[in-house]
Amino acid sequence: HRVDIRHRSGSIGPESSKIGHAMARGNLHLLPSCVNIGAPTRLLDFGSGETGFNTYTIDEKGENFTFKGNKIKAPFFAAFVETGNVEAFGQAVMEEFELAKCTLPIVSIYAGATGLHRELMGHAGNAMKAHNFLVDVEEYLSSQLAGKRTTFWLFVPSGLLEAQFELFATEWLGGGRK
Repeated sequence: HRVDIRHRSGSIGPESSKIGHAMARGNLHLLPSCVNIGAPTRLLDFGSGETGFNTYTIDEKGENFTFKGNKIKAPFFAAFVETGNVEAFGQAVMEEFELAKCTLPIVSIYAGATGLHRELMGHAGNAMKAHNFLVDVEEYLSSQLAGKRTTFWLFVPSGLLEAQFELFATEWLGGGRK
């Protein structure tokens, strides 16, 4: 069963402007609607030993799809959260997502925790550490981008959902894309 998660209204992300609101809903396991038509969709993948920076763009007609991605060998928790390295993470986000070129008034970045990070975020204390860290990064990025509002939307899939996403991606890469 596939779910179309594209925004049909042309909006650029969830309505709230703070990750605190996203976490206050009480469920990090709900997948946010995050694919924008005609604007870049920025996805962070907090994998076991690396952090992935992926940008997807679908044109207004929904016909042309582009992807740009890069992984850095720095796990989110160990390299950034536990060390409180807001500036280094913020700089990596700015560079990898080319945020200086962004013309939208709000930059939404969706972050999914997979592998060991999915397990780490299953504990409330670690989820709160990640939340507080990302709020600090939002403030850092907004200061670096002349006040442009930046928001992170954290998602922690269940093990089953993560496996389904991997299978869908493999199918798509294998030519099963319709």
